[in-house]
Amino acid sequence: SPAEYIVAQMDYVGVDRAFLQHDRIYGYLDDFFAECLRRYPGRFVTGAQVDEWKGGEPDQLDRLKRQVKELGASALYFSTGGFFHNDFETGVNDESLRPLWELVGELGIPIHWSPCAMVRPIAQDYIRELRELNEWADAYPGITSVLTHGLSNIFLEKGSPDRYRIPPEIVSLLERDGWHMELMLHLMAADVEFPPYAEDLRNVVRTLVDDFGAESLMWGSDMPCVERTVTYKQSRIL
Repeated sequence: SPAEYIVAQMDYVGVDRAFLQHDRIYGYLDDFFAECLRRYPGRFVTGAQVDEWKGGEPDQLDRLKRQVKELGASALYFSTGGFFHNDFETGVNDESLRPLWELVGELGIPIHWSPCAMVRPIAQDYIRELRELNEWADAYPGITSVLTHGLSNIFLEKGSPDRYRIPPEIVSLLERDGWHMELMLHLMAADVEFPPYAEDLRNVVRTLVDDFGAESLMWGSDMPCVERTVTYKQSRIL
Protein backbone atom coordinates (compact mmCIF):
# COMPACT_ATOMS: atom_id res chain seq x y z
CA SER A 1 0.00 0.00 0.00
CA PRO A 2 1.21 3.55 -0.61
CA ALA A 3 2.34 5.47 2.44
CA GLU A 4 -0.42 8.06 2.13
CA TYR A 5 -3.06 5.34 2.37
CA ILE A 6 -1.53 3.92 5.55
CA VAL A 7 -1.23 7.39 7.09
CA ALA A 8 -4.86 8.17 6.22
CA GLN A 9 -5.94 4.98 7.98
CA MET A 10 -3.74 5.78 10.96
CA ASP A 11 -5.25 9.27 11.26
CA TYR A 12 -8.78 7.87 11.09
CA VAL A 13 -8.14 5.23 13.75
CA GLY A 14 -5.92 7.37 15.98
CA VAL A 15 -2.58 5.60 15.58
CA ASP A 16 0.45 7.85 16.03
CA ARG A 17 3.16 5.63 14.59
CA ALA A 18 3.35 2.36 12.70
CA PHE A 19 6.06 -0.23 12.12
CA LEU A 20 6.68 -1.11 8.48
CA GLN A 21 8.20 -4.47 7.62
CA HIS A 22 9.02 -5.94 4.25
CA ASP A 23 9.14 -9.67 4.42
CA ARG A 24 11.06 -11.01 1.43
CA ILE A 25 7.79 -11.89 -0.37
CA TYR A 26 7.10 -8.17 -0.80
CA GLY A 27 10.38 -7.50 -2.58
CA TYR A 28 13.33 -5.27 -1.76
CA LEU A 29 11.85 -2.07 -0.34
CA ASP A 30 14.92 -0.55 1.33
CA ASP A 31 14.78 2.75 -0.54
CA PHE A 32 10.98 2.87 -0.65
CA PHE A 33 10.85 2.66 3.14
CA ALA A 34 13.44 5.43 3.40
CA GLU A 35 11.19 7.60 1.23
CA CYS A 36 8.23 6.84 3.52
CA LEU A 37 10.27 8.04 6.48
CA ARG A 38 11.25 11.19 4.60
CA ARG A 39 7.72 12.04 3.49
CA TYR A 40 6.06 11.34 6.84
CA PRO A 41 8.58 12.09 9.60
CA GLY A 42 7.61 10.66 12.97
CA ARG A 43 4.83 8.47 11.58
CA PHE A 44 6.76 5.33 10.71
CA VAL A 45 9.42 3.04 12.13
CA THR A 46 10.94 0.71 9.56
CA GLY A 47 12.48 -2.74 9.74
CA ALA A 48 15.49 -3.69 7.66
CA GLN A 49 15.64 -6.85 5.58
CA VAL A 50 18.36 -9.33 4.63
CA ASP A 51 18.32 -12.54 2.64
CA GLU A 52 17.92 -14.73 5.69
CA TRP A 53 19.53 -17.89 4.34
CA LYS A 54 22.78 -16.02 3.70
CA GLY A 55 22.42 -13.21 6.22
CA GLY A 56 25.96 -13.54 7.52
CA GLU A 57 27.61 -12.93 4.15
CA PRO A 58 29.43 -9.62 3.54
CA ASP A 59 26.94 -8.25 1.02
CA GLN A 60 24.04 -8.81 3.43
CA LEU A 61 25.95 -7.22 6.30
CA ASP A 62 26.68 -4.20 4.10
CA ARG A 63 23.02 -4.02 3.13
CA LEU A 64 21.92 -4.03 6.77
CA LYS A 65 24.44 -1.32 7.66
CA ARG A 66 23.18 0.86 4.82
CA GLN A 67 19.54 0.40 5.80
CA VAL A 68 20.25 1.39 9.41
CA LYS A 69 22.94 4.05 9.00
CA GLU A 70 21.78 5.71 5.78
CA LEU A 71 18.11 4.83 5.28
CA GLY A 72 16.84 5.17 8.84
CA ALA A 73 15.79 1.60 9.63
CA SER A 74 15.44 0.96 13.36
CA ALA A 75 15.18 -2.84 13.54
CA LEU A 76 15.81 -6.05 11.63
CA TYR A 77 12.76 -8.01 10.50
CA PHE A 78 13.82 -11.65 10.22
CA SER A 79 11.53 -14.25 8.67
CA THR A 80 12.62 -17.87 8.96
CA GLY A 81 10.53 -18.64 5.90
CA GLY A 82 13.47 -17.31 3.92
CA PHE A 83 15.38 -20.47 4.74
CA PHE A 84 13.38 -22.30 2.07
CA HIS A 85 15.84 -20.85 -0.46
CA ASN A 86 18.40 -23.47 0.59
CA ASP A 87 15.87 -26.13 1.58
CA PHE A 88 16.10 -25.15 5.26
CA GLU A 89 19.74 -26.16 5.58
CA THR A 90 20.24 -22.92 7.54
CA GLY A 91 18.62 -22.13 10.89
CA VAL A 92 18.76 -19.23 13.30
CA ASN A 93 21.49 -20.96 15.30
CA ASP A 94 23.64 -21.74 12.28
CA GLU A 95 27.23 -20.60 12.71
CA SER A 96 27.10 -18.86 9.34
CA LEU A 97 24.68 -16.28 10.79
CA ARG A 98 26.88 -15.33 13.72
CA PRO A 99 28.31 -12.27 11.89
CA LEU A 100 24.76 -11.02 11.37
CA TRP A 101 23.81 -11.30 15.04
CA GLU A 102 27.07 -9.65 16.06
CA LEU A 103 26.38 -6.76 13.69
CA VAL A 104 22.85 -6.39 15.07
CA GLY A 105 24.36 -6.12 18.53
CA GLU A 106 26.87 -3.52 17.37
CA LEU A 107 24.13 -1.46 15.70
CA GLY A 108 22.01 -1.63 18.84
CA ILE A 109 18.81 -2.52 17.02
CA PRO A 110 16.12 -5.07 17.96
CA ILE A 111 15.08 -8.08 15.90
CA HIS A 112 11.46 -8.67 14.97
CA TRP A 113 11.20 -12.44 14.52
CA SER A 114 8.69 -14.15 12.27
CA PRO A 115 8.99 -17.92 12.83
CA CYS A 116 7.20 -19.12 9.73
CA ALA A 117 9.20 -21.91 8.13
CA MET A 118 5.87 -23.72 7.59
CA VAL A 119 7.51 -27.13 7.32
CA ARG A 120 4.93 -29.89 7.68
CA PRO A 121 3.49 -30.78 10.12
CA ILE A 122 3.22 -27.02 10.51
CA ALA A 123 1.83 -26.82 14.07
CA GLN A 124 4.64 -28.99 15.44
CA ASP A 125 7.23 -27.14 13.40
CA TYR A 126 6.12 -23.82 14.91
CA ILE A 127 6.92 -25.19 18.37
CA ARG A 128 10.28 -26.43 17.08
CA GLU A 129 11.07 -22.93 15.86
CA LEU A 130 10.17 -21.46 19.24
CA ARG A 131 12.59 -23.89 20.88
CA GLU A 132 15.30 -22.77 18.48
CA LEU A 133 14.58 -19.13 19.35
CA ASN A 134 15.06 -19.97 23.02
CA GLU A 135 18.41 -21.51 22.15
CA TRP A 136 19.29 -18.38 20.19
CA ALA A 137 18.23 -16.17 23.11
CA ASP A 138 20.60 -18.08 25.38
CA ALA A 139 23.46 -17.20 23.04
CA TYR A 140 22.50 -13.53 22.50
CA PRO A 141 20.89 -12.26 25.71
CA GLY A 142 21.76 -8.63 24.97
CA ILE A 143 19.70 -8.29 21.78
CA THR A 144 16.16 -6.98 22.25
CA SER A 145 13.65 -9.12 20.37
CA VAL A 146 9.99 -9.16 19.38
CA LEU A 147 8.13 -12.37 18.58
CA THR A 148 5.81 -11.25 15.80
CA HIS A 149 2.57 -13.02 14.88
CA GLY A 150 2.51 -14.14 18.50
CA LEU A 151 0.62 -17.28 19.46
CA SER A 152 0.44 -18.59 15.91
CA ASN A 153 -0.52 -21.90 17.49
CA ILE A 154 -4.05 -20.47 17.85
CA PHE A 155 -4.19 -20.24 14.06
CA LEU A 156 -2.44 -23.55 13.44
CA GLU A 157 -4.35 -25.67 15.97
CA LYS A 158 -7.95 -25.02 14.94
CA GLY A 159 -10.23 -27.63 16.49
CA SER A 160 -7.76 -28.60 19.19
CA PRO A 161 -9.04 -28.52 22.79
CA ASP A 162 -5.77 -26.77 23.69
CA ARG A 163 -6.05 -24.21 20.91
CA TYR A 164 -5.87 -21.18 23.22
CA ARG A 165 -2.97 -22.39 25.34
CA ILE A 166 0.18 -20.31 25.78
CA PRO A 167 3.01 -22.69 24.82
CA PRO A 168 5.76 -23.04 27.43
CA GLU A 169 8.27 -22.11 24.74
CA ILE A 170 6.63 -18.68 24.48
CA VAL A 171 6.48 -18.39 28.26
CA SER A 172 10.24 -19.03 28.35
CA LEU A 173 10.87 -16.25 25.82
CA LEU A 174 8.69 -13.70 27.61
CA GLU A 175 10.38 -14.45 30.92
CA ARG A 176 13.64 -13.16 29.44
CA ASP A 177 14.76 -9.55 29.72
CA GLY A 178 14.32 -7.73 26.44
CA TRP A 179 11.79 -10.08 24.86
CA HIS A 180 8.34 -8.92 23.75
CA MET A 181 5.46 -10.37 21.75
CA GLU A 182 3.21 -8.89 19.10
CA LEU A 183 -0.46 -9.75 19.45
CA MET A 184 -2.81 -9.70 16.49
CA LEU A 185 -5.23 -12.27 17.77
CA HIS A 186 -7.94 -11.12 15.38
CA LEU A 187 -5.95 -12.91 12.67
CA MET A 188 -4.91 -15.88 14.76
CA ALA A 189 -8.62 -16.66 15.28
CA ALA A 190 -9.99 -15.29 12.02
CA ASP A 191 -12.39 -18.24 11.81
CA VAL A 192 -14.24 -17.00 14.92
CA GLU A 193 -17.39 -15.05 14.12
CA PHE A 194 -16.14 -11.75 15.55
CA PRO A 195 -12.63 -12.15 17.02
CA PRO A 196 -12.36 -8.82 18.89
CA TYR A 197 -15.08 -9.93 21.30
CA ALA A 198 -14.19 -13.63 21.58
CA GLU A 199 -13.99 -14.53 25.26
CA ASP A 200 -11.27 -17.13 24.68
CA LEU A 201 -9.03 -14.46 23.17
CA ARG A 202 -9.81 -11.98 25.92
CA ASN A 203 -8.80 -14.62 28.49
CA VAL A 204 -5.49 -15.11 26.66
CA VAL A 205 -4.78 -11.37 26.83
CA ARG A 206 -5.69 -11.22 30.54
CA THR A 207 -3.36 -14.12 31.31
CA LEU A 208 -0.48 -12.56 29.39
CA VAL A 209 -0.92 -9.19 31.09
CA ASP A 210 -1.19 -10.78 34.53
CA ASP A 211 1.84 -13.03 34.02
CA PHE A 212 4.21 -10.83 32.03
CA GLY A 213 2.90 -7.26 32.20
CA ALA A 214 1.45 -5.11 29.44
CA GLU A 215 4.92 -3.73 28.71
CA SER A 216 5.91 -7.14 27.28
CA LEU A 217 3.13 -7.04 24.69
CA MET A 218 2.67 -5.09 21.47
CA TRP A 219 -0.47 -4.55 19.45
CA GLY A 220 -0.20 -5.58 15.83
CA SER A 221 -2.75 -5.16 13.08
CA ASP A 222 -1.20 -6.50 9.86
CA MET A 223 -2.58 -3.41 8.14
CA PRO A 224 -3.74 -3.37 5.34
CA CYS A 225 -4.25 -7.15 5.22
CA VAL A 226 -6.19 -6.93 8.49
CA GLU A 227 -9.27 -5.92 6.53
CA ARG A 228 -9.78 -9.44 5.25
CA THR A 229 -10.99 -10.20 8.79
CA VAL A 230 -11.90 -6.98 10.64
CA THR A 231 -11.42 -3.27 10.10
CA TYR A 232 -8.23 -1.54 11.21
CA LYS A 233 -10.20 0.18 13.98
CA GLN A 234 -11.74 -3.07 15.18
CA SER A 235 -8.31 -4.68 15.39
CA ARG A 236 -7.53 -2.37 18.32
CA ILE A 237 -10.32 -3.75 20.51
CA LEU A 238 -8.29 -6.68 21.81
